[in-house]
Amino acid sequence: MSRDRAGMSRSRTPRGVVKALFASAASARRQRRDDTAFMRQTTAAAVQGPRHFTHWILWSTLLFFILAFSWAAVAKIDEFTVAQGKVIPSGQVQVIQNLEGGIVSEILVQVGQVVEKDQVLMRIDATRFAASAQEGEAKNRALLARVARLTAEAGNAEFNPSLQLENQVHKLVAVERALYLSRQKQLNANELVLRQQAEQRRFELGEKRARDAQLQRSLELVEQELAMTRPLVREGVVSQVDVLRLERQASDLKGERDEARLSARREVFFDTHPVTTPAKGARFHTSRRLPILDAGGAPRYLLTVIDDVTERKLQEDELRRTRTLLDTVVENMPVMLSVKDTKEFRYALVNRAAEKLFGLTSEEMIGKNAAELFPKQAVDTFAILDRQAVETDGVCVVNEQVVETPRNGTRLVDIKKFVIRDAEGHAEYLLTLSEDVTERRRAAERMSIWHSMTC
Repeated sequence: MSRDRAGMSRSRTPRGVVKALFASAASARRQRRDDTAFMRQTTAAAVQGPRHFTHWILWSTLLFFILAFSWAAVAKIDEFTVAQGKVIPSGQVQVIQNLEGGIVSEILVQVGQVVEKDQVLMRIDATRFAASAQEGEAKNRALLARVARLTAEAGNAEFNPSLQLENQVHKLVAVERALYLSRQKQLNANELVLRQQAEQRRFELGEKRARDAQLQRSLELVEQELAMTRPLVREGVVSQVDVLRLERQASDLKGERDEARLSARREVFFDTHPVTTPAKGARFHTSRRLPILDAGGAPRYLLTVIDDVTERKLQEDELRRTRTLLDTVVENMPVMLSVKDTKEFRYALVNRAAEKLFGLTSEEMIGKNAAELFPKQAVDTFAILDRQAVETDGVCVVNEQVVETPRNGTRLVDIKKFVIRDAEGHAEYLLTLSEDVTERRRAAERMSIWHSMTC
């Protein structure tokens, strides 16, 4: 009994329990193997069951997946990729450019240097820009001076530019002040002329109205006399001739009255004056004003007609400049120039050289012919040459012609005459070019005498 208790105590230990389990399993297998020999194959397979190592495969597979997922959850793996690439910054490439252009005077950064926002990278030479800025400032000051002058002229005030502007552009302010004074004088003179013209027009209008009243009164008296005379004609006291005379007198008075009234309404013309317009700038206008009278003869409205004569004014100015240039050229020609009409051969133009050659002024010669200025011998010579030049279609040339001048003695003159014809081909003017060769001829004679004496 004690032996059995000892065996039971040993079997209650874990090792004993495991051994007992394995022993019972082994005896069962031996028993099943022994029994399966007498069973059918299907029943024997069901009794034997699966082989014991198949359970280990399943458990091993399950354990593998558990370990794999656990490792994948906690493990870290470094990945490396080898390939060709290009580094692209996150922002676009910044291009430094100056809109106005210029010359770089200083670069303040180095290659590879990290820069900050609003950091100065380089400096550009400011010479050209400073010159442009100074030019702009000068123009601005000049315009300010002009604005001050125009403002003073428009407001009829004194020209008083600011002290700062006068200190900065003293010369320009002086020029604008001189121009202001000149324009004020011109304005005052024009205003005085206009006032005088207005006063004269008022005086003339008063005269016309007085004349109209006088004629109206005379007409009324004549009509009364005519009304009193007509009954006398029927009675034979007055003849019909007297009535006709009164009627003619009444008609004449009506005509004179109507003429006086029309002349009182005549247009008032003003000279051409410059006007500055907002759209076209400076223009030249000619204005005409016509008073419109009411039934009582008093002025009620003023009709103004303005003509733009800018183009005509510019053409006249250009023609005036051309005439001035032509007069200057003609006056300073080294040879004598004179122009005569072909009808009576009276002088229409002479230059300074002609005055010197003949010893006469242009005022003394213009409008007169040769017979009124020169001795008879010179008159005959000029008459022959003038007729010859007009009759021939070409140039009349005479060398070393002897001319008796009124106040310069006898001169030797080379003469060329040209005929100036009008649009229809008729001879209108005779142009004469003369050169005094007296001194040259005398010098040649002296040289000839000296040469003959030396030889």
